[in-house]
Amino acid sequence: MKKFFIGIGAVVGYLAINLALSFVVTIAAAFYFVFTQNQPIQAATDPNSVLNAMIGYLYDHATILTVVINLLSLLVYFAIIKIRKKKVTEHLDLVPLGLDKLWPLIPLGFSLNILTIFMINILPIPASVMEDYASSVSVLDNKSVTVTLLTTVLFAPLFEEILFRGLILNSLKRIMWVPLAIVIESAIFGLMHGQILWMCYAGVLGIFLSVIRLRYRSLYASMLLHAVYNATSYILQLAGDLNNQWIFNVILLISSLFMAIFFGIIVYKKTKPVKEGVLPLSA
Repeated sequence: MKKFFIGIGAVVGYLAINLALSFVVTIAAAFYFVFTQNQPIQAATDPNSVLNAMIGYLYDHATILTVVINLLSLLVYFAIIKIRKKKVTEHLDLVPLGLDKLWPLIPLGFSLNILTIFMINILPIPASVMEDYASSVSVLDNKSVTVTLLTTVLFAPLFEEILFRGLILNSLKRIMWVPLAIVIESAIFGLMHGQILWMCYAGVLGIFLSVIRLRYRSLYASMLLHAVYNATSYILQLAGDLNNQWIFNVILLISSLFMAIFFGIIVYKKTKPVKEGVLPLSA
């Protein structure tokens, strides 16, 4: 029972660190706005206009603020690992793997993203939810291609895999049945995305990423799958007007479904089964 509470405490602690830093960085950004926009604020007679301007500033800089928050979180996580006198690479299962083992994850990530897009378009999702989703996505679309690629394709997979499939999943699978640990970690991963539609498919994606990470025995595997999944959205934009032609969509859907199954089987055969019992504390 003591080990159970230690594991749960670790999970809560990792999340609390990120949330606390989010609060601190956001407050710091708000104060920065106040001091750098001093004259416009003094000229404003309506307090609501000042508040709206501040919210707009935070909204426009959400991407860079998220990067800062996550970088600070990583520094704290690594410091904690070092204080516990453990190696970061071993604690997070950062086991190097060759491209001969990892390559199926590239087409698998591509096909999973396309299937997600089609499911969003096919399912009877309320218009209000879709509008909220489009508004959330627009935060990324308003940024330059370089900034978007760096944040969503490189940095987001790096941070999220270290936190969720590294720290949190490792903590949970030591104190409970591994499939249950995967479900709980993936649910937390989904909830942290905030927007309801993001929560749903991020939670499902989290299960795929967790299984890949455990079957490969390496966090690099889930990082690669995550990065390819995120990158696919921007690759599809190159198709331009083809996305509006139904024949293109049908071909893309069928080929993606085939790819997901085919390369999923290859990954299954190239990797080892996931142990379903409670893993020892030294794992």
